[in-house]
Amino acid sequence: MIPGNPSPGADLAVSKHFFSLSWFCGLLLLESKQK
Repeated sequence: MIPGNPSPGADLAVSKHFFSLSWFCGLLLLESKQK
């Protein structure tokens, strides 16, 4: 994501965090829809 990033592991951590965050948001939306 960031050009010239010295550590490629940071991108992986960011994408992993973003994926878990979006998944959590989707779960909350699903819960609110069921109620």
